[in-house]
This record gives sequence, C-alpha cells and structure tokens, in this order.
Amino acid sequence: MRVVRVNNNESAKGAILHIPASLVMPNPVPPGQLTNYRFRFLKAPGLRTAQKEVLRREVCGTTRLPLVMANEGRTRYTSLAEQPGKWPTDAAKVKGAGGLRLQGASWCDSAIKPEIEFIGGRQLHLAIDDQVQLSVIKTGEKTLNTLGLSRAHTEFSCQNSLAAADLGFPGLAYGSLLDRSGHSVRDRFGHKLGVAITAHERSVTPVGNFASFCLAENSAGIEVVVLPTAALGHGPQGAAACVANYLGFAERTAYAKMSALRKAGLARHAGHLDNFLFLPRRDVVYVSDTDSCQLFRNLPKGLWGPQLLRDIASDTFRSIESLSFAAFTSRFPNQLAQGEIRPFDPILRGYFRGLLTAEEIQPYAESLHQAYLTYVSERLDHFSWLAEQKSDAFTSQSPAISVEVLRNTWQVEHVSFITDCLRVLYYAVRQSSLAKEGFSLPDISEGLLHAKFRRGVKRYYMSMIYHDGSALGISTRGECPATTAS
Repeated sequence: MRVVRVNNNESAKGAILHIPASLVMPNPVPPGQLTNYRFRFLKAPGLRTAQKEVLRREVCGTTRLPLVMANEGRTRYTSLAEQPGKWPTDAAKVKGAGGLRLQGASWCDSAIKPEIEFIGGRQLHLAIDDQVQLSVIKTGEKTLNTLGLSRAHTEFSCQNSLAAADLGFPGLAYGSLLDRSGHSVRDRFGHKLGVAITAHERSVTPVGNFASFCLAENSAGIEVVVLPTAALGHGPQGAAACVANYLGFAERTAYAKMSALRKAGLARHAGHLDNFLFLPRRDVVYVSDTDSCQLFRNLPKGLWGPQLLRDIASDTFRSIESLSFAAFTSRFPNQLAQGEIRPFDPILRGYFRGLLTAEEIQPYAESLHQAYLTYVSERLDHFSWLAEQKSDAFTSQSPAISVEVLRNTWQVEHVSFITDCLRVLYYAVRQSSLAKEGFSLPDISEGLLHAKFRRGVKRYYMSMIYHDGSALGISTRGECPATTAS
C-alpha cells in the first residue's frame, strides 16, 4: 500500500486525518499508444469477438478504458460498463499490460518495461516439506509492470477455482504478448510475458482501503490516526475503533484464506490485506492476486497439510506484525498485557470456523497471545524506538527515517515470531477435522518440532537481513539505542 503523508493540525485524541479522495479514486488517464506489442488470447471462455477486441485494445494501449480504481504497479482496474455486449461484470482487472504510477497528485500510464529489473520483486519465502522441514527460497526475477506468461496462466486458473467456490472473481482471459513479427515478447531474463484479465466490480476495492490505518503520537503524547481506515470516507472514528475494525477484517480474511485452501485448493497465497477484496454489495471478502499461487491438485498429497500449516502461520505472522506496526504507541504494550487488544482470538476464529469449537480455539489463541507478549517484552526498547521514529516520520516535515524503511525493519524484526505461529498452529490443525479433508500432518515430538521450526525460521531471518545487503535499510543493531532484541 502506498504511504500518503498527511500533516497533523489537530490535537484531539484519535482525530481522523483523511487521505484526499483524489488519491484514492482519481480521474481516468487519457488513452494513448503505450506499447508496440500485440496480444494473443490463449483462453477466453465465453467472450465474443467484439469483447475480445475491446480487451485487446486495452492491453495494447491503443484505447485505454476508464479507470474504476488506481494503484501503482502493473495492474489496471478498468470499467466495462460503457462497452457494448453482455459482460459478466461491469469491470475488469488487467495485469501485465503496463500499469499506473503516481506523479505528484496525478496518475499517469506506465508502459511495460521488460528491459528493467523490478528490484522489489526480489523476495525471500519460507518453503516447507512433507516432514515440516523449513527452507528458504528466492522468487524469480521480475521486470517493471510485466507478468510472466506462466504466471498469467496461474492467475487465470486459480481465479476460476476460486470463482467456482464463490471465493473470488473468475478469470476472463489470459494470453501472450507478441512483438510486431509475431514472436513472444521476453523480458531481460528470458521469460515469456503474458497478461491475465480477471472479472471485477466497480464498487469493489482492496480490503486495505477499509482496514488499514496507522497510529502516531504527537509531541504532547496524544494518539492520532494518520492513515485512516476506509480511505473512501466512511471508516471508524478513533484509535480503538480502528484496531477493532482491523481485527474484524483480519477474522474475515482468515476465514476467506482457509476457505480458499479447503474449497478452492489454493495454496501459497500471499495474504496481505490488499490481496483480498471487499464487496460492499454482498458484504463478503474475496481472494485476489493469485499469480504466485499453486493448486493443491498439483502438489504431492503428503505436502497438503504442511503447506496449509505454512500458509496460515505465515498469514498469522503477517497480521500481527502489520497490526502492531500500525497500532504501536506508548500504550500498546499495556493494551496487550491487559487484554484490551487480543489479536489472535479473531484470527483463529476465522481459520478454524466450523473446524474447532470456540472452547477448543481459545487455548491456542491464548498461547499465541502470551507468546507475543513475551516477544514484545524482550524487544520493548527496540520496538518503542522504532515506534517513535514512525511517529516522527508521519508528523515531521523532515523525518530522520522514512516510513518505508521503518515498515521493512518492523517486518524483519518480527520474523522470529513465525516460530511460535508454526508451533501453536501445528497442534490446532492436528486437533481439527482438517486431516479428514486430506490435510494431515506428520506426528513429530514437541522437542524435534520446535527445533525444526526454530532452525528454519532463524535461517529465514538471517537470509532476510543479508539478502542483497539491503533487506532492512538501516542497521537494527547499530542505530537503535538500548536494543534488547535477541
């Protein structure tokens, strides 16, 4: 999610500072010739020739459709409502045919750049085998505003699996980019490039637009909301309401994630908020952005349970570190200790709805809560210092450290908590009825299990610190006074 700086001129506790609407729903950019490429449909079930031509012109940039939502990157959300013919939805998500970039306060078209590496695509991930042994893998190289052909096919297939279970929008089409001679366009790494086109709705936006927020403290120690929930203008008012709203959506995305795993067979979905969509018309959450996913039917049966464990543990980690970064002020540790904020209760209710009773879920949620209390207390000086820098980054005209660097540092410094997420959720999955659905886990002693998780996560943590020499952007040991992190 792009960070928008908002100056704070209010002193009331919990004041909401709204992001300008023009940055959330901008005017359509004018159409223009952006590429010299052709587009070949490989699959487009149910689309007529005239509809394919509308989408082809959008992909090739000869006639850009009106935008219904804008975000930086390789994806365009475009309107189909004004186009002739009977479309399955009133909008489409077009990924891999260029995208948008924010220039000042205006959105501009940005063509594909297969010759330029996308540095942000260099990411590390935890992998798991059928004996729950962890390893670290690196994603393949990417180029700016592009999508590999194999990933376009993956998104098309995964979205149709989700749609069959009413958990996501269906894929409308996918295809390959060709040069003027009819040859496949390849990026600088030799990957064939493609485009995935998925159905969408004009009223739908990522969950992050409704759940994301960030708290800071001003010079008087008063909490202010500097990135409000529901940037479209109808979010909860006040810090406590923002936390409650976030946790409400965390429960809903957890349920959508587990449903996608069980009912759509979708594995390895990156579960951050902007990869889920909120449909106000039906008040439901959909799963989105599936080009890096896999379907369980393509994985060995013995890997199903471990992969499910890895996925929900990763998302639990992601939820708590995102919440704590957003909510961490001088009050946050006491709010955790006193139970005013209990993040794991709703998250686990979402995962295990219909799989465990409320009484069975509660001990696992409590175990994670106590583990996180310990995790924070052991790193309290470190986290408090980072939170002070976060407040400075939002309230100062010339912050010492950028929000982006602080956000990355916060995430890396939470990586070790994945060990506790894996350990606790291993037993929750085994107690649930998931094994009857094919998601069984190997029987491993507690000591060996914890050693496997601790060793694997430690390697992941060290890899993130030294990956390309730039994982953190600042030294988490050298520039932070009174650091107590182990």
